[in-house]
Amino acid sequence: MAFRGIRNPRAALVAARAALVSRSAIRFDPLAFAEKITGHRGDESTALGFALHVSSTAVKKSLLKTSDDTYYGSDLVEYKRIIGEEGFQCILEVPFKGKPWGNEAMPKETFYVFFQPKDGILLCFDTFMEKDVNGSKFYYNWRPNDRKNFS
Repeated sequence: MAFRGIRNPRAALVAARAALVSRSAIRFDPLAFAEKITGHRGDESTALGFALHVSSTAVKKSLLKTSDDTYYGSDLVEYKRIIGEEGFQCILEVPFKGKPWGNEAMPKETFYVFFQPKDGILLCFDTFMEKDVNGSKFYYNWRPNDRKNFS
C-alpha cells in the first residue's frame, strides 16, 4: 500500500503509535492511582502502588518496544539503531571493565558519547553486561526566544 506524501511510512506509523502510547500508559503514575483508590497516603497505598508499579513497568516496556522506542535496559544494537535514525552520530567510544557478578569474569563494558548536530544534543550512555544499555543522559543548550520576559 502506497502512502502519498509520506517519505517513510514505517516511521510515520511508529510515530503515530508512539503518540498514542505517550498519552496513556507511559504517563500512568501507579502511586498516585493507588492513593486515589484508597483515598489516603499510607501503608495500603504504598503496597498497592508498588504492585501497580511492577505490573505497569512491564506494560510500559512492551509498549515502548512495540513503538520502536528506547526503554531502560534496551538492547545495545537496537538502541544504537534508534538513536541513529534520530540523527545521532557516535563521537566517542571508551571501553572499560565492569563489575563482575559472583564468580563471573569482569565484563567488557563501553561508555558512548553520541552527538546530534541538528539540535545540538549530546547523549551519553554506558552498557550493562556488554549487550544492554545501562542508563543515558542528554545534554543540551537552551535559549529562550524572548529574553526580555526572563530575569
